[in-house]
Amino acid sequence: GVASRIKQGGAVRVATDGGDYGAHMVSVMNQAEEFYSVEYGVGAAGMEARPTTKFERRGLQSDHVIRDLCYIRK
Repeated sequence: GVASRIKQGGAVRVATDGGDYGAHMVSVMNQAEEFYSVEYGVGAAGMEARPTTKFERRGLQSDHVIRDLCYIRK
């Protein structure tokens, strides 16, 4: 899995405008014993520095909520 590719203290950051997909990502990552959640939700700290993608712009134009997730490798 992805845990073998992330060194201890490394972060996995993802963002989505898909409500069901975001909920699924939270469910999967919360079950991953190798990671802990530091913060998630709309506008998680540190996520502001990432570039806005064309997919995110499309989602925002459609009034979708962008969900940012951040997990740290134990």
